[in-house]
Amino acid sequence: PLLSADKVIDTRLLSVGVKGKMRQINSIPQLGQHLINKNFEAEFGHHLFAPPLMFSDSFESSLMSASLKTHEPIDIPKSAVQQQADMAIHNGNIQDRVAEQEYALSIMRRRTNQREMVARRKARRELLETRSGQRAEDALQKAQAFYEGYYGEVDLTIKEAVNIEMADLNGSDPMCKIHFGGDIKETTVQWNTLHPIWNETFRFGIRSPEELTHSLKVELYDQDPHQQEFLGETYVRIEALQPMRQIEIAVELQKASTGSIFMSVVFVPVDVLIAKKAEEFAAAKKLLSNKKSEHLEKHDQAQRRNRALSQGNSSKKLKKKSSQRKITLPAK
Repeated sequence: PLLSADKVIDTRLLSVGVKGKMRQINSIPQLGQHLINKNFEAEFGHHLFAPPLMFSDSFESSLMSASLKTHEPIDIPKSAVQQQADMAIHNGNIQDRVAEQEYALSIMRRRTNQREMVARRKARRELLETRSGQRAEDALQKAQAFYEGYYGEVDLTIKEAVNIEMADLNGSDPMCKIHFGGDIKETTVQWNTLHPIWNETFRFGIRSPEELTHSLKVELYDQDPHQQEFLGETYVRIEALQPMRQIEIAVELQKASTGSIFMSVVFVPVDVLIAKKAEEFAAAKKLLSNKKSEHLEKHDQAQRRNRALSQGNSSKKLKKKSSQRKITLPAK
């Protein structure tokens, strides 16, 4: 029915082209384009587009060329419902863009925090390496200050005693007292035995070479609840000791009817003491630095875990908010 008003010349259909010129329809795509124009003209009173019909292989190329050469946009009025829907979609798109921007900013902040954390950890490592490089010198200085004024040290080890006197019917509870200058040290008490074994070492500081002329006095006592009973004594001369050479001693107890005691003694010069003490200081400082490094590493791991949890919660909230967004349309 739409073709009834068209002119047909020599059984060929003509279509209105640009500036009212008639164009011959020679293909099915051109016929389809002509029918679309006629339908649009019947509904809205004017043509959708009126380009020159082109001889082409497809209808899509003709439509594309026609849309590119259209001069005036077609303004189709929209209903209130459509306008409301468009506004809701527009606002939703704006909210989505804002959320995407916030998420991008959070990622940037996270990366910045990660870079700062890596920089801090690197600075800590460099500081610890610097301190570790100075550790030997610092420990040596501390050890030298610790043994300032010392000439050396005498280490006396009380090993055991045999065949000591029986103090009462139950036996003896022997213990030793070591005297050097004004310093007195005691061993532990071995209960109910005549063959006590101690293996306890006692250190006595030497302030000057003259103190090496003194002797160590070792006394053996029986420990009673009310008083100590004397069981014998002996002396250890240290003036002939050579540095770092341990001497084993086995002597009979003086002022006693029976009994012998076994000991060892060694003189340690101050330079050896300083070296050992410096190693102890360095080991203690290294242990402390390792504990600090472990603590910092745990703190950084906790921060990364909390940051990841917060970011995961924020992304979940964003997805939930986007899924719950609805377009509300006014009732008809």
